[in-house]
Amino acid sequence: MKLHYTNQQPDASVPQNMARLNSFDRGQLQSLVQLLFDFMQNKHSGTSFLAHVEAWAEQQSVNASVLKDIVKAALSVLRGAVRSNASPTYLAADLRTLGVSDDNAALIAGLWKKSLSDIKRAAVGHTLMVNELVDLEWTFGVTSANSELDKVGDCFLQLRLSLDDGAGKVRKVPVELTLPQFYALVSELETAKAHLE
Repeated sequence: MKLHYTNQQPDASVPQNMARLNSFDRGQLQSLVQLLFDFMQNKHSGTSFLAHVEAWAEQQSVNASVLKDIVKAALSVLRGAVRSNASPTYLAADLRTLGVSDDNAALIAGLWKKSLSDIKRAAVGHTLMVNELVDLEWTFGVTSANSELDKVGDCFLQLRLSLDDGAGKVRKVPVELTLPQFYALVSELETAKAHLE
């Protein structure tokens, strides 16, 4: 089974649970997929998400334990699609390979296309929570004496980054850059910012 969202063979339960999406009508599937996308966009915490899933199961008269298995399989596929930067076309192909009907795969891929930028933004935000920049101190200097005459007069920038490691502990990281290195860093940061927007 060749899939775009992963290089490995999925667990045997994944195709079985993904095929269960075919038992829902269009409205049910759309609301379930939207619930999954909301979770992936960090609109629900883990515990509130489970409560929403259970409430959805009760509202739709669906077995909650079966629904949790479906949700677990769907999230593994969707998270893999985010990691592999899968287009809606590739996601639809993977869904069909995993047993989802053509109509349902097209519906999910259409919803994916509408929500993809928000889902990616949330994934990047979640990734960047580790080593989050808390503070930045900088000093600009000029070399006034050196054993090498050609180094005298060179400009440099010293940075002291305060980074939160994600567990609430802040560590200081010193960095020294020449002026060309600093300009290269600024250029890379501007490029990254443009890609995020």
